[in-house]
Amino acid sequence: MLLAIDSRSLPLQRNLCYYLSKPKVRSEPVLTPTSNNPFAPDALAAHFYGTVLHDEGRFRIWYYPCSFKSDSGVVPRKSSLQWLAANMVLGPVCYAESDDGIHWLKPSLRQVRFNGSRDNNAIALSRLPIEGVTLIKDEDDPDPRRRYKMVYNCLHPKKFFTLRMATSPDGIRWSVQRKRSVNPSSASV
Repeated sequence: MLLAIDSRSLPLQRNLCYYLSKPKVRSEPVLTPTSNNPFAPDALAAHFYGTVLHDEGRFRIWYYPCSFKSDSGVVPRKSSLQWLAANMVLGPVCYAESDDGIHWLKPSLRQVRFNGSRDNNAIALSRLPIEGVTLIKDEDDPDPRRRYKMVYNCLHPKKFFTLRMATSPDGIRWSVQRKRSVNPSSASV
């Protein structure tokens, strides 16, 4: 286990520093579900499990959404926990951006057909369920098509999570790396 306050415990320290600060706590959420569209990928919840970067003068977030599945185009109005558990969809990864880190815009990326529509902010990565996403912007990579690098959890068809990787020139259009994925339960640190 690593307590992230001691810089000596970091194996890689180039362009990295730690500092502690006291955050300002807001009573209301910053990123909220898309409440005006029950078919949006984040209609039920906008979980963090992602990354926020301050990039080229704006804040950018890649996050993990939760919604209802709808094969018929109708979201039933049932509210039991059993119905929610049976009809909840986790993922795909979504994207939003902000000038101030408080007010977020969710651009229509038109990459993923979700609940019958491409008018959403979902990013095309995998057809498998995705849980969690972490990424960095690597200014030093000589290949501009690999400027952004992402790892994400993906549910394997055999019902275990694997780590997958993707790269992007802009943080929007991603190329999934087809190399062997990593099974976190068998990976060693």
